[in-house]
Amino acid sequence: MAALASSRRVSIPSPAAEEEEAGLLGNAEQLATTSRALRCRTCSFAGSALIALLVAPTLVAMLLQATDQPSESGRLAIKPLRLPRGAERRFEQLASAKDPNPQHMDKSSFDDPSSQTLAGDAGTEMHESEKSLVTYAIGQLVGKVLGVFGVGGGGGAADPKDEQQQQQTQKPRPEQKQQHPMDEERSSKATAETSSKAFEKDKEEDDKAMAEAMTRVRRERPKDVKHALAVARMHKHQREQVAKEAEDAGEKVALREKEKLERAQKQLEHAKQQREAQKLKQKEKMAREAKKEREIDKMHKKQEEEEKAALERAERMKASMERAKQLRLQQQRERENAAKRRCMAEKQRVQGIRVSMYCLSLMMPFGYEPSLLAAQHIQGVGIFACDETAVFSNSTVLLPEKTPSPVKVTLMHGSLAVMYGGRWGTAMNTGVFNRLWTRVLEIGDFRRYEWTVKVDPDAVFFPHRLRNILRRRSPMNSISIQGNVPAHLQCGQCQLQGHTHETCAARVQGYQVNQNLSCADALVAAARAPPQDCGCHCDDFACNLPQQTAMYINNCKWGLHGPIEVFSRRAVASYLAGLPQCVSLLRHPWGEDKFIDKCMQELGVIRVNEYDVLSETACGEQPAPCGGADVTFHPFKSIESYFACYGFANKFGRGPADFDCNSEMSLMTWM
Repeated sequence: MAALASSRRVSIPSPAAEEEEAGLLGNAEQLATTSRALRCRTCSFAGSALIALLVAPTLVAMLLQATDQPSESGRLAIKPLRLPRGAERRFEQLASAKDPNPQHMDKSSFDDPSSQTLAGDAGTEMHESEKSLVTYAIGQLVGKVLGVFGVGGGGGAADPKDEQQQQQTQKPRPEQKQQHPMDEERSSKATAETSSKAFEKDKEEDDKAMAEAMTRVRRERPKDVKHALAVARMHKHQREQVAKEAEDAGEKVALREKEKLERAQKQLEHAKQQREAQKLKQKEKMAREAKKEREIDKMHKKQEEEEKAALERAERMKASMERAKQLRLQQQRERENAAKRRCMAEKQRVQGIRVSMYCLSLMMPFGYEPSLLAAQHIQGVGIFACDETAVFSNSTVLLPEKTPSPVKVTLMHGSLAVMYGGRWGTAMNTGVFNRLWTRVLEIGDFRRYEWTVKVDPDAVFFPHRLRNILRRRSPMNSISIQGNVPAHLQCGQCQLQGHTHETCAARVQGYQVNQNLSCADALVAAARAPPQDCGCHCDDFACNLPQQTAMYINNCKWGLHGPIEVFSRRAVASYLAGLPQCVSLLRHPWGEDKFIDKCMQELGVIRVNEYDVLSETACGEQPAPCGGADVTFHPFKSIESYFACYGFANKFGRGPADFDCNSEMSLMTWM
């Protein structure tokens, strides 16, 4: 129980373990309580049996004890017991009861459980009838024992009624007067003698009544003693058997309680071990959780540090990016300023470069062309804004009015009438324009200019836009005149004596090769009069120049179109010199523009594509309202439409190579 009590003080971590321990403690306490009850019961049974063994022989002896004086019949008389008042009636009732017939209760009947039961019933019946008698006999026995040792009053208890009367006699009456001491002594003695006599009288009466009762009992029921002895023996046997069974049962119960207690202790120990294990697991779990929380805190701290470092890096990166942005902006501004300075310098340089152009048109002596060219001449636009202008026609008067031409006309021989045909119904005008180029070569004015431009009268042409292209774009910007072009060419045979068989061109190229002179210096050396040299007045056509100086511009993605044709001066000379090689191309039903394009390619003249030179419907573009950055817009056959296009383009448009050093797009080319 100490272990159980101590186990109650152990803290159980979980409700399930508390319930289990409470159940075990309850079972252990119940077992201990049952054990104590069984032990007490066993002791009670044993005590009862011991008292029965001690009292029964004494009782029997008392009942059978004889007096010293014999009765009148000569037999020993039983010493009468002192019975209380009314005991005689109880004895009479006991004597008149039926005989339970104890003669049949032999020894074998006590061994038989069924006979023991019957005997027990009979004993119970007798016990109820003799209870008062036995109780009184035991009281008399105790009184005699006490009387032997001088304790009590004469071995018998006084009658309660007599004692009450004696007490009442001894009490002083209130109405009695206070007596003299001697009178009081005499009165006390008299009262004592009276009481002694009354007591002796009562004792005698009681002894006599008891003797009579016992005589009557022995006379009327001689078998009651034997029956009582049988019942006593039966009770003794039963008590012994019950005591033995109780002792065995107590040992078994004690053994079972011991086993249960051991099991309970084992269960408590097991529960304690489980609690310890559970506590250990709980501690381990808490340690793991604490470790996990520390790891999480460490991870969070690390993340915070990383985030802080990332924010710092981001701030530094942001600051660096801002500085880089400012640096880029500063560099961009510096580049823009540098590009603007270069643009302005290039603009000034280009404006200082003079690109010379010889512009010409072929005019029909009737129709809208004379008046249109006259309006252009008056406004100084179109071909009339070039360095040199020529209008070719086969008549100086207009037909059919026979009025003079409004513009100066350079005559050419032959008819200007042509046939139309081919896949697209174009004018078969190759022969007419071959005669025009031959006339240009005869006049020779084109030789004094770097570029020769043929423009149709109904094409709105901007010479300054073309000059910007020829100045700035490669390879056109490599075209230049080497040396001076004499007013009168004399570039035939050498006039120096002994060198008359040598041509002027050979003399000039000899200086270039043998003396490594430039074209301009060679021309000056060959132009010296005899006897210093040949006296050849030539231009750079006599020099040995690269073939790349002969080029023309292709103005349409589908090939050269005739509204504007741009040739370098050496390309014109090469075309006219190589025209016999292109006779085979005349069989094709082509217009003059396609014929010249094919012939130039046949002769090896450089072809440069510049599609912003021409904008026309036949080239897949929409020229009106002339807001593009092209050089020429075609066709505009009336004076109104022509100048409407010219005014719009001049106001809202700009050329493809115009310098605009304030424009971002223009500055991109200079960065």
